[in-house]
Amino acid sequence: MSSTPFDYSLANAKKPDSQLSSVLASASQFKVFLEGEWLPILVGVGTVLINTASNVLTPFLIAKGIDDYITKGDLGGLGQILLMLGGLYLLAVFAGYLQPRIIGHVSQRTLFRLRGTLFDKLQSLPARFFQVNRTGDIISRVNNDTDKLNSFLSQSIFQFMSSFFSFIGVGIFILFLNLELAIIVWLAIIFVVLATRILSPIVSKANTRSLTANGAITAQASEDLANFKAIVAFNKQSYFNTKFDEINQTNFRSAFWAQSLNGFFNPVYNLAGNIAQVIVLFVGLGMVAGGTLSVGLLIGFVSYTQKFYEPLRILGAVWGTMQEALSAWARVSSVLSMENNLKILPKN
Repeated sequence: MSSTPFDYSLANAKKPDSQLSSVLASASQFKVFLEGEWLPILVGVGTVLINTASNVLTPFLIAKGIDDYITKGDLGGLGQILLMLGGLYLLAVFAGYLQPRIIGHVSQRTLFRLRGTLFDKLQSLPARFFQVNRTGDIISRVNNDTDKLNSFLSQSIFQFMSSFFSFIGVGIFILFLNLELAIIVWLAIIFVVLATRILSPIVSKANTRSLTANGAITAQASEDLANFKAIVAFNKQSYFNTKFDEINQTNFRSAFWAQSLNGFFNPVYNLAGNIAQVIVLFVGLGMVAGGTLSVGLLIGFVSYTQKFYEPLRILGAVWGTMQEALSAWARVSSVLSMENNLKILPKN
């Protein structure tokens, strides 16, 4: 997100890219604001791993309870399974309580540092910067765009990690339970990958346009209110009302389109998961009838199919939010990367 030394226009800043290399580059730039937070982040990751273990093991224990104990009338063994399930659920509840408290504190401290650094940067820039950029747009970057980054850090990023670990854990575990059914579950991923690959650049551009339009409406409102007395004195209310309405319409259309695209991933992933679940149930019933699969394992596999695609549904929603966060970071970092061509005089 570099800028030429004498170019102070934020409109000329580089637009965000949805490619993986750009995502990693943005994460590398942002990590400076996470200094001192790595220990609570590691604890948060630990709570994610606990939830992942619970997701992976519970269907297996249920299937084992059906096949080994319920069908044989072994109440003692069934009680042991129930105690193990209860322990896993309690651990998951504890982790679910601890995780948002930790990450909420981390995100607020990070937002504090980010806004402080951004404001310090604005104070170091020359008057030319404020002449070529609208005040409302700058305010939008300091307030609205940093808030979107905070929301992503406090909510979406650990949802992403939890869903990703669950997806990988379940995907590997089912390969050892039944290879044939596991292959069916995995094949539907091709559809998900293609849809994500096609939609991601479109969603990224839509989010950038939405944030830019939001900055424009903030800038227009700020300027109109600052010059309200002059507008009334020269009887220009009608002109400025029309101008604001045009900007408001543009903001509405861009925000509506961005939100629609952000929510498109979820139904696509839902469709892939439902198709995989139907095929697994159909093939599994044939295997049960042929005596090559137990009823408990079929029930467990249907549950695993749901747990395999549920993280993908969450990942779809989070991926749209991440595109929005990338666009917000591009707007914030375009200010942070501004260079000052003025000579800095040494302090006396």
